[in-house]
Amino acid sequence: MYVLVPAELDIGLFRLMAVFISATLLGFVSHAPAGLGVFDATVLIGLDGEDSNQLLAALLMFRFLYHFVPLSIALVLFGGVETWRSLRGRGFRLYAAGASDRRIELEPDHSDDDQREAENSDRIGRLAVEQHADEDAADGAYSGPHGIRSTKRQRSQRERH
Repeated sequence: MYVLVPAELDIGLFRLMAVFISATLLGFVSHAPAGLGVFDATVLIGLDGEDSNQLLAALLMFRFLYHFVPLSIALVLFGGVETWRSLRGRGFRLYAAGASDRRIELEPDHSDDDQREAENSDRIGRLAVEQHADEDAADGAYSGPHGIRSTKRQRSQRERH
């Protein structure tokens, strides 16, 4: 901003810094996009001079260099990257020097096997009955971690005591 202000206006660096920082902070507080209007008005009021037309031209040039040029560069780069990706996706390959053409192979999908195992209810029930038949709480052989037994078993034990 200091470079853009004409030398004829005779504005010192520290005065411009104070006004610039104040204008930036007021622009943030206003929540206007890029402090549009608030920043410019603060600079124009803070650097009140005889010729505000030259100061307004410096502000417009600052806006152009600070906002429009980086936006233009970003749009060109973004467009170039997206064009390159779309060409690469259509089969046109752009190879850098020394680039390899390795492909990644994925493992086959085994979801069908899992579904068949889940649908085989006979196998699941057989495992539950065969492996844990001796620990079944209903027959009273195993009371489980909480000491739960069959009611018939508990009655017969009470009668014995």
